This record gives sequence, structure tokens and C-alpha cells, in this order.
Amino acid sequence: MVNNFYQLRHALAVGLLAVMSATAAQSQSIQQPTYNVGDLWTHRLTDGWTGKVKQETSQTVIGLSGEFIRVNNAVKTLNPQSGQLAAPTLNDASQRSNFNFSYITNGQVSTRVNFDWPLVVGKKWTYEHATSSSSALATPVIFSYKTNAEVVSYEEVETPAGKFKAMKVVHKASWKESVNNEGTQILTYWYAPLAKRYVKYTFETFSLDGLPGTKETTELMSYIAPM
Repeated sequence: MVNNFYQLRHALAVGLLAVMSATAAQSQSIQQPTYNVGDLWTHRLTDGWTGKVKQETSQTVIGLSGEFIRVNNAVKTLNPQSGQLAAPTLNDASQRSNFNFSYITNGQVSTRVNFDWPLVVGKKWTYEHATSSSSALATPVIFSYKTNAEVVSYEEVETPAGKFKAMKVVHKASWKESVNNEGTQILTYWYAPLAKRYVKYTFETFSLDGLPGTKETTELMSYIAPM
């Protein structure tokens, strides 16, 4: 009887800790980040099929203006001939500080809502957006997306930059192309408040019959905050 009592008490204690841990995770509320001039992130993009590094991008905040930030991008892309990353190409660009992106397609503005702040486990949202790809030799192709997004967990994720507590946000989208192709895609972000950016991101595409296409993983290599 005594052993059974202690076993029962231990089981109840373990169960209570699990409930408390789950409740703590559920109660986490991550606010939109505040940036500083000099914030610097370096991410590495890897092909999921071959494991080869395809790109390395460094972004440095160089200016702040209300809801916008100005960043300097230094992008190193894989040279297929040499198999090495090429010298970086540089450009400056403006971004929304909430890390959502807007597109202008056929004169219409639509927004990809990567994060619906504040981030809380269980939060869901939907959105629609459209993009276009054009060529001097072809009619622009319009891609239309319908997406369901959800914050599924607050968990630890390991990256080359270290371990971070991060909100895992999953976007499941169906897409249609103006030339009658269609399919689905899954985008998964791990947003870490300590780094003020996603520290890991995976991107997968599938044809209408479920055939997998693009598989990519982006991970944080380093984050430098200004002194």
C-alpha cells in the first residue's frame, strides 16, 4: 500500500508539472520586436534534397522610420560552376517592422501576414495574397495564395547560432497559377524574441497530387546587436 501511495503521488506530481509547463507555454505572449540601427542577422539557405548551401544573406538595420526599417542586404549565392558562394551583392531596401510583406499585382495590393502580433500559442489567422513573375519575353504569370496560419507551440530550437526559445508558426497555403497549375505549400517559422527574427524557416511545395517539389531550410548563423 505504501509503495502504491508514493507511486500515485509521484505520478500526480509529474502530471501537475506537465500541466504547469503546458500552461506556461500557452500563456507566453510575444510582442512585435523593436529594432536598433546596427542589428545584424546572417542566415543560411540549404537545399532540402541535396543538403547543399544555396545562399547566405546578411541583413543590417541602417535606418528607422515609424513602422518601417531600412536594411542593407549582402547576399552570397551559390555559383553552380565553382560550387562556391559568390562574392556578395549589396542593396538597401525598406521593410515593415512587423515583418509582413505587401505585393502589388495587377494594380492591387495584398499582404502576406507572416506574423499576427502578439504571438500566442493557439492563435490562428487567414489571409490571401497574389504575386507575379514576369519576363521580357513572356506574359506575367500570376500566383494566387489562400493561407491558414497558426502559432502551434513555444519550443526550443537549435540553430548554428545556438539554442533559442521560439514561437513555431505554420502557414499552410493552396496556390493557383494563371496558367492553370496549382498546388499547396507549407511555410514554418521559428520566431525567437531574443534574436528579434526567425531563427529557422522551412519551405516546402507540393503539386496537386501531393508530389513534393522545393524543400528548403533557412537557419540563423549569427545575430549581432549594437553595443
